[in-house]
Amino acid sequence: MSDSRAALVTGGTGRVGSAVAARLQADGFRVLAAGRRDGDLADPGAARALVERAAAELGGLDLVVHAAAEGFAPKAVAELYRNLSQLKSAGLTIIVTEQQVRLALSLTDRAYVLEQGSIRLSGRSADLLGDPSIKKAYLGVA
Repeated sequence: MSDSRAALVTGGTGRVGSAVAARLQADGFRVLAAGRRDGDLADPGAARALVERAAAELGGLDLVVHAAAEGFAPKAVAELYRNLSQLKSAGLTIIVTEQQVRLALSLTDRAYVLEQGSIRLSGRSADLLGDPSIKKAYLGVA
C-alpha cells in the first residue's frame, strides 16, 4: 500500500470526471475512476459495493468525488444523501458537484458556488445557506 491518498471519482469516465481524476492523480492521489459500467449508483447496494471495492483496491479511501443527484429519482437522491452523510460521519472527505444547492449545502462543511466556470461565492455551507443572494438565485426564496 502506498503512502499517497486514495480517491474514488464517480462519473470518472466522463469529461468532467476524467479531468478531476487526472488532476487528483497529478496531485499524488491513487484514483479509482468509476463510470456507468461500475453499477447504477441510484441503487444503494451498488453504491455501497462501489465504495467498498474502491477502498479494497486502493487500500482505503480519503476522498470521494461524486455528482450525487444528477438524473436520479427523488427517492434515490434521498438514499444517496443518507449514504453520503454516513460516509461523512465516518470521517471521509467528500466533494460533491451538485445542481441541487440545498442538498449540497446540507451535506457539506464548505462550498464553492460556480457560475459560468468561475467561483462566484465561497464559504461555510451554513453561511451560504443563509446568504440572501444564494436564497434568491438558487433556492427560489426572495
